[in-house]
Formats: sequence, structure tokens, C-alpha cells
Amino acid sequence: KLFDVTGEECCDEFSGYTLVMPVVSTGNVGQLSIDLLLSLGLRNGSVCFKGSMETECLFPICGFEEFSAGRSEMVTSLDVFVLEEKRVLFLQQRSQIFPTFEERFVRGILEWSKDKRIKEILVLSGCEPSATKGKLDRTFLCYKSPDQKRNQIYERILSLGGFPVEINQVLGGGNKFPNGMGISNIFKTLVVREYDLDFVMAILPCCEGDNAPDAAFMAEKVGRCIEMIGEKENIIKWVPPLSWSYLYGSVPEENESM
Repeated sequence: KLFDVTGEECCDEFSGYTLVMPVVSTGNVGQLSIDLLLSLGLRNGSVCFKGSMETECLFPICGFEEFSAGRSEMVTSLDVFVLEEKRVLFLQQRSQIFPTFEERFVRGILEWSKDKRIKEILVLSGCEPSATKGKLDRTFLCYKSPDQKRNQIYERILSLGGFPVEINQVLGGGNKFPNGMGISNIFKTLVVREYDLDFVMAILPCCEGDNAPDAAFMAEKVGRCIEMIGEKENIIKWVPPLSWSYLYGSVPEENESM
């Protein structure tokens, strides 16, 4: 269930909307990319907070995030933001899934999307660069469910230079995504077998470390894909949220022993 800032259940229907969400994956590049898109939208007024998602599948957190100077937003482990003009929802995940709750979490997202009449889901993920055997490093990959004949989001990714992939050809072989893509396999399996939803993945091969450049690269591609960033906008000024100041922990005090 989705609850607004007053604590009341949000009963809005999102018929025809695109849901953009990350999976916990290599470099956390999906979460970081959505952070940048949220920061951009909250600063220019195109994005607004819709509510917090109730779930028993994630470690609970609650705090404040500063997306723009002097303006803090309360955040939880699973929040929803809306880009109403483009009929896009952002679902941001800020904590890990409890062990053994992975399928329950994915099923909950798919059930909610079906109930709200979401048109399609765009999932953002990193993957281990070794999965592409070094041939597609720093390349934006895209995947869609095999039963989808055409999908506008998928085709936009291709038009922006995305590389279309079949799992058995590039990403690790067999019928599974490679290591480093979190719950992507569960999403793929459930969508194909049980849910009539368009499912697209944007995948960026990357390494662990400072993934800010990777996040900016993915955020720009996704922002243009959902038409949040215009064709004539050649330079995007990304402003990371305050939490990015502590990606590797706080700076130790000079007199603090190591």
C-alpha cells in the first residue's frame, strides 16, 4: 500500500504510467541514477513526492534527505515520486531486502502495479563488466520481455545508443542474468509467467567504487528516454543529494584515532 504525507492511503490510479525503479545491483548504480533524476525534478518543480510504500520485505529506515539547498524531504525505505507531466512514477529503494523475502517483494511490486494499472516497468540495474566479456564496457544495455513485440521505452533506449541484448547471447549465457543484478531474474521470471506487464531493463556494466560518473551516464539516458530531459538540453547540471557526501562514511576528525 502507498501512504501519503498525512498517513492516509493513496488510492490514486496510475493508468498508463511508466514505473521507473532500481534493483540493488553492482555499484548501486540504479539507486544513484534515480537520486539524480529526483534531485533534478524536485529542484525544477516537475517532480513531487507522492508517498511511502508499506512493505514488510525491506529493512525499515526513516530520515531526511536534502535534494536541494535548504529543502529537506522525509524518506523511508521505499518511496514514490511522480513526474505527472510525463506520466512517470519513480520508486526509490533505500534499504536491502530481508533474506528469503526477495520473491515476496517483487510479487508485491507487480501486484501493486497491476492494481494501479501501470502500463510498463523500467528497471535500472548495474551488472558486472565481466558479464559482457569486455566487449561492451561502458555501454548502455537494454532488455525486454521476449513476448513484447514493441515497446516505446525500449525503442527510445535503442535510439539513444542502447545495445539490445538477449540473455543467452551476451549476459552470462543460459536463461539467467549474470551475478551482480540482484533480483532481476525474479522480475523476469514472474513477469513472463504470471503478469501482463511490459517489462524493460536498462543495464550498465560497471565496477564497485565511485559510481557517480556511471550514475550520471545512466540518469541522462533514462531522463531522455522518459522525456524528462529535452532533446535540446545538451548540458545537464546534476546536483547530488546530501547523502552522497557520505558515500564512504563521514570524514574522521583530525584527533580521532584510526
